Amino acid sequence: VTNLFNEFNFSNNLVNREEKRMDKHVFTSKLEMTVPWSDCDPAGISYFPRNFDWYVNSYMKWLAEQDLPYMETFHHQGIGIVCLKAESEYKQMVKPTEVITVHTALSSLTRTRLQFTYKVEKENGELAANGELALGAKDCLDVFGTI
Repeated sequence: VTNLFNEFNFSNNLVNREEKRMDKHVFTSKLEMTVPWSDCDPAGISYFPRNFDWYVNSYMKWLAEQDLPYMETFHHQGIGIVCLKAESEYKQMVKPTEVITVHTALSSLTRTRLQFTYKVEKENGELAANGELALGAKDCLDVFGTI
């Protein structure tokens, strides 16, 4: 893990943080939320494209936890983050008012790309979905090297 951080010029402060790991991923975050009715179809089942909204909200939280709030760090600097690839595998239904946790892990970082992996778990620990977002940005390593 330390070699990965050194390769990308992460500061010792970030390296020494206690981070929970998800599988073999380095940085992780959790977003707990209650599924709103607006994320569900008339049958009361979460509408699967909403998983991508949950993923985006979760990686925005991850950025903020790394002291890299999106607007200040990227948008105001003229750096746009665009989605290059999005995948989600729906494992089981989620209903309105259920509490879920979106586990997010940074699984890859290069000069122009960030890749996040996701697991959506129900309150009882059952897997509801998993997914991945591959994002592109100009000079990711320059931004992340300032941590």
